[in-house]
Amino acid sequence: MRVFNLTDIPTAKLKQHKMVKQTIAIGGQSIEPGSFKDFDEADPVGLKHPLDIGAVAVGMPSQDYLNDKLKEKNAPKPAVSTIASSTEAEAVSALPLSRRSRGA
Repeated sequence: MRVFNLTDIPTAKLKQHKMVKQTIAIGGQSIEPGSFKDFDEADPVGLKHPLDIGAVAVGMPSQDYLNDKLKEKNAPKPAVSTIASSTEAEAVSALPLSRRSRGA
């Protein structure tokens, strides 16, 4: 049996149970968010509660989860800005030129 940890995609129920991005222990194994583990036993210990709240899926994740995962993967990444905040920029520009070049 394959068990998927679905906590990498936030849902209202996962937020309510504070389970977003949580590693889940089932059958003595830890399953990281967005990953899966295979189990030999039909009903591993610790499966019921995470299954009830939608934190895990058995077999295959739902199509909704897969669609959300695809959206997250294809979402534009925020640009990393190297521009200082306006307060920092104002503080640096108020310094004499000789101090600015030393990294203030």
